[in-house]
Amino acid sequence: MYPSVRRYYSLAVATLAFVVLGVSLFNYATISSLVSHQFAISDTESGLLTSIFALLYTIMQIPTGHISDRIGGGRTLLIALSISTIAPALFIVGNNFDAALVSRAIAGMGTGMILPADVKLLSSLFSEKELHRAMGILGTGWGGSQSLAYLVLPLLIFGNDWHPPLEFTVAFSLVVTIMSFLPARWVTGAASAASRVKVDVRGLLTKKLFALSLGNFTSLVVTVGILAWIPNFLTSNLSLSEVEAGRIVAVIGVTGVTSSFAGGILGHKIGPRPVIFASMALLVIVPYFLATSTSSLAALFWIAMLGIGGNLYFGPLTALVPYSSKQGPEVAGISFGIFNTFSNIGSFISPIIIGYALGVTGSYLVGFTALGLLGISGAIGSLMITGAKHT
Repeated sequence: MYPSVRRYYSLAVATLAFVVLGVSLFNYATISSLVSHQFAISDTESGLLTSIFALLYTIMQIPTGHISDRIGGGRTLLIALSISTIAPALFIVGNNFDAALVSRAIAGMGTGMILPADVKLLSSLFSEKELHRAMGILGTGWGGSQSLAYLVLPLLIFGNDWHPPLEFTVAFSLVVTIMSFLPARWVTGAASAASRVKVDVRGLLTKKLFALSLGNFTSLVVTVGILAWIPNFLTSNLSLSEVEAGRIVAVIGVTGVTSSFAGGILGHKIGPRPVIFASMALLVIVPYFLATSTSSLAALFWIAMLGIGGNLYFGPLTALVPYSSKQGPEVAGISFGIFNTFSNIGSFISPIIIGYALGVTGSYLVGFTALGLLGISGAIGSLMITGAKHT
């Protein structure tokens, strides 16, 4: 293959790997009620199956970043996808709570390796000038996974049989794993060079990396919190059925795909800072207006805006991460690992914030608005970004 074909093939694999990440995260939500009934587990135990995924996912960020810098993003991605493929199979075969818990832990570990490997792989294949667009394309994988999770996976459930969504996850992950063998071979030379790099730890923790982390933190704190509670909001406040609510929520995947792609192009054309700021501004205002929606049409509009706000920033912001440290792309993996570890604090705290607000006030408006106020940190972070080249 020509080098350009190799680069774009690797970009396609990295993007599909991002889809694997999202599908692995969301597939349990699709089957949780059926699994809870069959295994006779409590709400607390069911919540543990989600929490253990998030915990292992976060723990893997920095170690995987370091591994990616040493052996290359392609090889690390192959390992990550292999683990991600095995995890749901263990859930199916074990068919009990203990197996499910182990499965979700392994799934969190495997998918936690995907994004640091993706960023390392792409930063080694694309120039700084091209990376905005490449990261914009990579970000479409997140919206694509949401579309699959909310539209396709529920259709695979027949009666009380929760196995098909997990079987789909295994099959899809296996296909992407097979595709990843080629990038794993192509980056051998780059990996050898990377393994000789000595990491300057003090050079990693820069003001620029902190500013970029605030943007991703904002996206996670707002979108994860709202996605965790929006089905309940739609069914209780707007009296929609679960099917109708699912269809409305699924629009976030469609707008997420288009806005992530557009964000990569805009970041290249007008510079990253205004694109990131616009994305963060949406994340500040959307939660309030979504909570005040009085019709399904209004909710649909604001959920679409949430998809834009939660994805427009992704390309230009993540393209800056490999250049946030003093050593640049040589340590792109561990730079992203630190970035994503800090950012994922948002995914831990946001569902709790809304739950607490509901428990105390009974108001979605209070909970959603609180997330929007936290989102101001992302707008501040976007204004802190300096030295970003407009190429």
